[in-house]
Amino acid sequence: MRRLWSEPGSHRHGVAQDRWFTQDFAPDDAWARADYRVGDVLMFTGTTLHSGMRNRSAARFRFSLDIRLYLPGSRRPVTGPLVSITTDDIVIENEAGEHVRMRLADDTFILVMVGNNEIPQSFHRSEALNVLAPGRKVMAVDKDGVALILRPANSAGY
Repeated sequence: MRRLWSEPGSHRHGVAQDRWFTQDFAPDDAWARADYRVGDVLMFTGTTLHSGMRNRSAARFRFSLDIRLYLPGSRRPVTGPLVSITTDDIVIENEAGEHVRMRLADDTFILVMVGNNEIPQSFHRSEALNVLAPGRKVMAVDKDGVALILRPANSAGY
């Protein structure tokens, strides 16, 4: 069974378009919860704050399909192995084998699942070296060469 957490009305604020949420923005008691069964379908816009709990089953897999639609010429995430990381920048090898460099800023949202936490934690760029290592597959979205979001492939615990 998958439980989705979502903040009611978050899609009206547009906050998830360029930044992810923090605990202060979306406190625990603000989340809506619902139980889903095998075969259920869930759809929402990219501006809906959401998170899923970890799959705790040792015998079952959780499969999901993430479909994103982009307008021609719009900004897209860069995915691939992390080539290098410092407190100031990252380099990701994209699908074409090219190295894409992005600067890290104090407000770059670095989201990583650590330990047994149910929700990914955010880290400051000064802590990034402690939670991300070269070779790990990541996804990053930038604006003008500055990373807005950086997260590993499994940061949602699926």
